[in-house]
Amino acid sequence: MRFESIWTRLLEPEEQSFLAPGIPSDLNHTPDVLILGGGIIGLSIARYISHEHSLRTVLLEQNTLASGATSANAGGIFAGQQHASLPASFRNLGIASRDLYFRWSSEAWADFELRKTGSLSIASERFSEGMSTYTEQECSSQRNAQHLDSQTLRQLFPLMSNEIKEAIYYPDDGHLNPMKTALSFARASYDCGVQLTTGVTVHSLQTSRASLQCVVTNAGDFYPGTLIVCGGWNTAQLTRDLNISLPITPAKGQLMATDPVPFSLQCSISGRQVLIQLSDRRILAGGTVEHVGENYEVNSELSHTIRQEAVRVVPCLNKVDFTQVWTGLRPCTPDERPVIDRHPLFKNVFLAAGHYKTGILLAPVTGKVISELVLDGKTSHDISDLQLTRFQNDRNHQ
Repeated sequence: MRFESIWTRLLEPEEQSFLAPGIPSDLNHTPDVLILGGGIIGLSIARYISHEHSLRTVLLEQNTLASGATSANAGGIFAGQQHASLPASFRNLGIASRDLYFRWSSEAWADFELRKTGSLSIASERFSEGMSTYTEQECSSQRNAQHLDSQTLRQLFPLMSNEIKEAIYYPDDGHLNPMKTALSFARASYDCGVQLTTGVTVHSLQTSRASLQCVVTNAGDFYPGTLIVCGGWNTAQLTRDLNISLPITPAKGQLMATDPVPFSLQCSISGRQVLIQLSDRRILAGGTVEHVGENYEVNSELSHTIRQEAVRVVPCLNKVDFTQVWTGLRPCTPDERPVIDRHPLFKNVFLAAGHYKTGILLAPVTGKVISELVLDGKTSHDISDLQLTRFQNDRNHQ
């Protein structure tokens, strides 16, 4: 059984209807650009391409728009907290994407419910020597990180448990409403002429020697100039006809939410799980990881663990009931980073998939990068660590 997320439940009927447009009677079967996948990544690409360039664009989604990992997301924009073990180029993408969100948030089309709350990366014990070095690196970097000792932590965030000994504070981070954000991208795309289409199943992709020729679906055959593949965890199925093996598998995450509470967390918190306060004062907790295949069942033991951890970090949550719970499937690659690349054989095919926990964060910059690759053949961002060949090379050495 699949439970709706808090984000989906908060949508107005008109908004839900907009995300399920169906198949238009005048659907263009020879578009300049065909996008497969209507989650936050596909919608961001559609918005970027249609806004920046006058290309006839069609987006195809099997279910309703933003109904997969997007709707189940926590909504954290934690660009600062990307771990130092990740390539610097990848971390820079997160910062660039976060900056795009905040730049766009003042524009009329962008109803993201975006808030710059800052985020805390917490530790229950004193940082080890290695962690202290990491903390120094963070605070001396250009990411505006601040080390907080126990006393300072409680002065700034009095609800924090005494058990939390240290933290790194990233004041430029924040959070947003993933469904409102997806809806904003969808409306902006539609206003620029993109045909948003739902209820479409892709049967096969037909190729010639050097390019994609035809996409066969239940809504007819499409003959696009360019194909962009950005499905969710099942993207590997979409690309089976493209002579590549895309190692993307589902990773289940579970989240819980309270009703509105009378106190303020003052910032978003990340440790063993996330704690985020929404604009209506609900508390969202969780962010677990289970590799259990296509399984949306709520894990009651994890529900208990999520609540227990939330109370450990913010003790006053022991007086609050978590009234809603849901799960979602993240698209996960072996190194937990996405594939953003041009197909190595078919030059009119582009890939943007496998974003795992960074789909919401990286949606803006992914749209920008793919748009640049399609139009210019190159991008202003370093995506060398996100190329498909990193997995193909791994298999060749096995």
